[in-house]
Amino acid sequence: MPKFLTSALYIFVPAVGAIVISALALATVGIAQAAPPSQSNSLEVRIQRVTMISDFEDNIKTTFGRGARIRTEVELRDLRNPDAIAPDAPDYHAEYILSYSVNSLRVGTKYQGRNDPASLTKVMLTPGGEGIFKIYWNVPYDFGGGEYNFRVEVSKADSPNAVEHHLQRDFRVSERSDYVHISEYRYDFGNINDEETPRNDLIVIAPVNPQAGDLTWRVTKWPSEWLNLVEPPPDPTDPTKSIESVNSSVIVLEVKETALFGNFQNEDVVVSTNSGNYTIKVSGNIDRRPDGKISDFSMR
Repeated sequence: MPKFLTSALYIFVPAVGAIVISALALATVGIAQAAPPSQSNSLEVRIQRVTMISDFEDNIKTTFGRGARIRTEVELRDLRNPDAIAPDAPDYHAEYILSYSVNSLRVGTKYQGRNDPASLTKVMLTPGGEGIFKIYWNVPYDFGGGEYNFRVEVSKADSPNAVEHHLQRDFRVSERSDYVHISEYRYDFGNINDEETPRNDLIVIAPVNPQAGDLTWRVTKWPSEWLNLVEPPPDPTDPTKSIESVNSSVIVLEVKETALFGNFQNEDVVVSTNSGNYTIKVSGNIDRRPDGKISDFSMR
């Protein structure tokens, strides 16, 4: 799992698997999960609420696809009595540290921010003050599907190993990503009946979220009876699949010159990625002379 990167009070473009925290004025957010009981009578700061949102769709969700950008909004409140501390007192502005972890319900901790000094983020609050802190995390394309929780912890800056309060949200990562771009899910080569060689058209494959790491993929099935796979080329060690491609590239399919007859409808081209499998349907009606070549090639 790549390291998460944080920076207090600013929003940066998040890197792979990165989490970035920024302070905002208090705002109303959707209901997420009630805070657990105070963990001590001397509690000075509390996480009020944690809300997980799909940043691309701006919707609160509990299930996210690989490649998603999750925006987690953390509402934090300083519990000190504002009437008991003068504004010019040295401890009026209290410094706290936020840390976080991503934990699998099957295999345990996937990332522990407390062990990464670069991920420990300092925030300032005044007595009675509140704020919403935004955390951005790009779910890597190769992240395992399953049940997880996102745990946020807050501690005092002068005792960072003593957790004042914590709150967590359960979520799920689906086996198949919604963030893989495929330019066409259906190809029709049209009627192929005379003498011209067809031009080559293509299908574009690309990650929707480049900040979620590499999207690796192969073509693992195509109707080889009547189509040649031109790009990416077949793997020399296993010609039933293509060589591996990384991130943005194209698929080029061409009707075989040796295919003379056949009405092929909705046959499968399968693209297997590290974020799930995707099927493209291809069709073509071939009826030509044995000594002829293809002349009619169209995409509809």
